[in-house]
Amino acid sequence: MRTNLIAAFLVLVAAGGIARASGAPACDDPPCSKREMQAYENRLGKHMLRAQQLRFEAMSRGEPKRQARFDREFKRTQRRWTDAKRALETAGN
Repeated sequence: MRTNLIAAFLVLVAAGGIARASGAPACDDPPCSKREMQAYENRLGKHMLRAQQLRFEAMSRGEPKRQARFDREFKRTQRRWTDAKRALETAGN
């Protein structure tokens, strides 16, 4: 299952269909260069940290709905970040 996800991610990266944390593609001209993939991974890392911070703030304020929302966002971003990191490790250029 995990190898299927990685393969799908690599296909999307090559096709330019992966979205940045802001909603834009990972790179302008596919295939993505290693530098563009590193920038994408860094953006996802920053977004993941921000979502985690907002999740803990909501938890400390006692807002369970907001906490659950930020928890889902954090987990989605974490999966995308992990996939980007793996794709970066397997990048050839």
